[in-house]
Amino acid sequence: MPNLIYVSREKSKVSPHHFKAGALNTLLRVSAVMTNSPIILTLDCDMYSNNPTTPLHALCYLSDPKINFVDGHFMDLRSSSLILPEIEKLGPNRIASKSIKAQDILALAHEVAGCNYERNTNWGSKIGFRYGSLVEDYYTGFMLHCEGWRSVFCSPKKAAFYGDSPKRLTDIIGQQIRWSVGLLEVTFSRYNPITYGLKSLSLLMSLGYCHYAFWPFWSTPLVVYGLLPQLALIHGVSVFPKASDPWFWLYIILFLGGYAQDLSDFLLEGGTYRKWWNDQRMWMVRGLSSFFFGFTEFTLKTLNLSTQGFNVTSKANDDNEQMKRYEQEIFDFGPSSSMFLFLPMTTVAIVNLLAFVWGIYVIFTWGEGPVLELMLASFAVVNCLPIYEAMVLRIDDGKLPTRICFLAGLLTFVLTGSGYFFLKEHSVVGAILHTCHPCRRTIPYRIYAVIHTCGIIALMYHHVHSLLTSNNTLITCLLLLSDMVLTFMWVTTTSLRLNPVHRTEYPEKYAAKPEDFPKLDVFICTADPYKEPPMMVVNTALSVMAYEYPSDKISVYVSDDGGSSLTLFALMEAATFSKHWLPFCKKNNVQDRSPEVYFSSKSHSRSGEAENLKCEVEQMMYEDMKSRVEHVVESGKVETAFITCDQFRGVFDLWTDKFTRHDHPTIIQVLQNSETDMDNTKKYIMPNLIYVSREKSKVSPHHFKAGALNTLLRVSGVMTNSPIILTLDCDMYSNDPTTPVRALCYLTDPEIKSGLGYVQFPQKFIGLILPEIDELRPYRIADKSIKAQDVLALTHNVAGCIYEYNTNWGSKIGFRYGSLVEDYYTGFMFHCEGWRSIFCNPKKAAFYGDSPKCLVDVVGQQIRWAVGLLEILFSKKSPIVYGFKSLGLLMGLCYCNSPFRPFWSIPVTVYGLLPQLALIYGVSVFPKASDPWFWLYIFLFFGAYGQDLSDFLLEGGTYRKWWNDQRMVMIKALTSFFFGFIEFTLKTLNLSTPKFNVTSKVNDDEKQRKRYEQDIFDFGTSSSMFLPLTTVAIVNLLAFVCGLYGNLFCGGELVLELMLVSFAVVNCLPIYEAMVLRKDDGKLPKRICFLAGNLTFVLIVSSYFVLK
Repeated sequence: MPNLIYVSREKSKVSPHHFKAGALNTLLRVSAVMTNSPIILTLDCDMYSNNPTTPLHALCYLSDPKINFVDGHFMDLRSSSLILPEIEKLGPNRIASKSIKAQDILALAHEVAGCNYERNTNWGSKIGFRYGSLVEDYYTGFMLHCEGWRSVFCSPKKAAFYGDSPKRLTDIIGQQIRWSVGLLEVTFSRYNPITYGLKSLSLLMSLGYCHYAFWPFWSTPLVVYGLLPQLALIHGVSVFPKASDPWFWLYIILFLGGYAQDLSDFLLEGGTYRKWWNDQRMWMVRGLSSFFFGFTEFTLKTLNLSTQGFNVTSKANDDNEQMKRYEQEIFDFGPSSSMFLFLPMTTVAIVNLLAFVWGIYVIFTWGEGPVLELMLASFAVVNCLPIYEAMVLRIDDGKLPTRICFLAGLLTFVLTGSGYFFLKEHSVVGAILHTCHPCRRTIPYRIYAVIHTCGIIALMYHHVHSLLTSNNTLITCLLLLSDMVLTFMWVTTTSLRLNPVHRTEYPEKYAAKPEDFPKLDVFICTADPYKEPPMMVVNTALSVMAYEYPSDKISVYVSDDGGSSLTLFALMEAATFSKHWLPFCKKNNVQDRSPEVYFSSKSHSRSGEAENLKCEVEQMMYEDMKSRVEHVVESGKVETAFITCDQFRGVFDLWTDKFTRHDHPTIIQVLQNSETDMDNTKKYIMPNLIYVSREKSKVSPHHFKAGALNTLLRVSGVMTNSPIILTLDCDMYSNDPTTPVRALCYLTDPEIKSGLGYVQFPQKFIGLILPEIDELRPYRIADKSIKAQDVLALTHNVAGCIYEYNTNWGSKIGFRYGSLVEDYYTGFMFHCEGWRSIFCNPKKAAFYGDSPKCLVDVVGQQIRWAVGLLEILFSKKSPIVYGFKSLGLLMGLCYCNSPFRPFWSIPVTVYGLLPQLALIYGVSVFPKASDPWFWLYIFLFFGAYGQDLSDFLLEGGTYRKWWNDQRMVMIKALTSFFFGFIEFTLKTLNLSTPKFNVTSKVNDDEKQRKRYEQDIFDFGTSSSMFLPLTTVAIVNLLAFVCGLYGNLFCGGELVLELMLVSFAVVNCLPIYEAMVLRKDDGKLPKRICFLAGNLTFVLIVSSYFVLK
């Protein structure tokens, strides 16, 4: 039979016993005296042997002299031990030849088991199990490795040992607290793995030991991630990136990747999903209990506020109910005496449940919320289901005591309340004011972009191959040039499609008090009372004066760059009418606050007689004002009889015979003052209304509209100096009275407002740059009346035509000069300087406006824009150079989309003439139907147009609107862009000067209006701008006839050429109609048709020599 010896070492209150490590060292000495075996196996009492061959498994490794122990706690004291015991009888070379019952052996065994034996020896420091930590196994193994020993982990298929684990959660946590304290003792000792380990072991081995030593630190991230994001979610604060932020996906990848790797490790080692779930849930339990209180106990011990204890973990299993719960995997929270162990865990569970409920409400109410915060709270809630069950549903002895639930609820209340004061400075008036949704079609866009790119590469290869093998180099070069332009334009358009988003604002949640609303300055620009009727200006001004916004905070500035007394008179009438109109809008919650729109629509129809009467009275007053203004405009002069307000009579004396639109003094007139003017009922304050006509001189450059806007910036800076500015064209009336509040939803967001330069509707709010005088600085408070003499004197000064000399206005301050498209150029420069912008596109359009009704006006407007865009493109601030440098590749390409639009004229002209002329002569410029390259052209054509159509339809357009839109692109390419290129070239060569022709918005021709409503092109006057367009139409019609005949009767294979010609002919049907069928004033003049016919003849004849 084997030896069996019972040992209970001597203990004394005055001698340290070093817990389990001391007991093991006692056994080492007693066994050395009695048997002195070379191999030692250490076991806990709850670990029984499951494999009778276990010692043989160990011997398979212990034959290696460098291996010191095999995990499973085998220890081998060898003759090569570095530190020898203090007496010979404990040495490794002694052979135990005496009986273990011999008196001297027993006496020596009692001696080495005594409590005073280890004094002044190396036991516990260099010999045996090491003292200084409650985790003697970890600490001893670590020190043996540091001393040069190796170890092996032996895990046979048949488990070597099985044992009992604690059944109650209290016992598990108590055991883990003891381990946490022991690990922290090692971590903060001189032998910690991160310093001593790196010195004695390799980096990898040392990090392996650090993994265990730093376990208690898990409590830090678990407490932080278990409370902070949840409290932030409750208070409407985002601590993680939003779903629209690219960084959002980094968090998703790290979270899912970390857990997926842990799960795969578990499964690959023979575990199950259920065991893995229980294991990671226990990590959270330990992090919020064992590790948390282990840290606390270690800190108190270090500060000598507590003494170290060793509480033996209970493995008793005499409670049948408890055993039943254990087998059913139900947490047993034990008696209330240990309740403080569960207080942090229960508190976190309650906080997460509250955050989860609130987050679900936010998502379903506002459309988007803190998604990552909600996902984290949801994950925590699922993990905490056993805790909620123990709090509410369970009635057995293992439930959570009522007392701890009450304390946890109280602590949750304290945390939520204190979280409010900590987080309130990061919240936006307690509510989410706007959300940003990634567009669902982003991924399909990107997939198609890759496919289309492959098609373009193949096309370029085909062109290069044709260039090297073709006899007609000119045709190939022209097609290559055209396709290169089309490719670049497709790249810039695709850049805009790579990350589209949809934004939503919640103006009803903006809860600021009226006195806390920021001031708002509105700029309205007009230049010609005959092309931009004064009543149009009046309606625009009244629509913004009636905003759902504190009236005393609104100031409307109207810039009249034509210096017309007719516009001033109209605005004087508007000021008088506004005292009736504004109260009427606010009392009746009118949505269409442009009087012209309101009275011309059915929205003012009411059921009550009193309401109808009020509406009729308002309409009569409006029609009376309108008739007076239109009469004055028709007469061209403001008669004294029409001036109803005495204070304004002297103003019109400024219009003398020497007064012209190009040479006149500054005129600034305050027509309405919020400090003094109220409505007729004396209940409503009226907003400011100021008329501004800047000084002009023929010898001073006025920089067109950009100069007018900069003048308004300076005048408003002197008078009201509002932090927010809305710029409008005179033909853009407000369609939504909540538009300013929608903008505030973005401009007051602390996360974005510091870098937000403007919000587009597409009109913009502009953040100012510091000007050169104090009266124009953005932080100056405008505390004087806008009618004060010194204020008016200063406004006249800053509106002077020479004020900008030797200043930064137009270069670094205000709207930028150097281009006829000042809005695009200024926005581009703001972005290059670091500002951000937001495109706000609410379901109810913020603004509606009038567009030109005659095609001549459309083309003229587009020519001006084409020239302006080319000015930017060929300047030193070009988006393709300066933009790439300042904004990056993607944003730079997005900005290239607009200035490169005039280049559309190249491919449209080439593809509108070259294949058609080739078709007339039976020459192939495209692959034939039997050629595989044929299908590449088919794919690129239908792919590009299909994507354009899908964009149109998905954004709420119709097939008819899309067809008209793409047809207008062709018209603009052959007119506006073509002549814009010519005008820019002449200007660059100093053969022409840039002009700003105001686009006519007049719509007083009934026949023209009727044609416009019927979608019939109005070609208007005999303009040479339509000559290229008409020529291309005729050439395509002739080519269609020739191609159809050739393919049907002569066996031709020019399928692609015929398809292109057919597409062009269908697009040109309105032109053929205007040439032949129409008899109205909007038809194409005979002169243009005749010239186009002659030009067609010349092209056909000359192309013969190229194509023959």
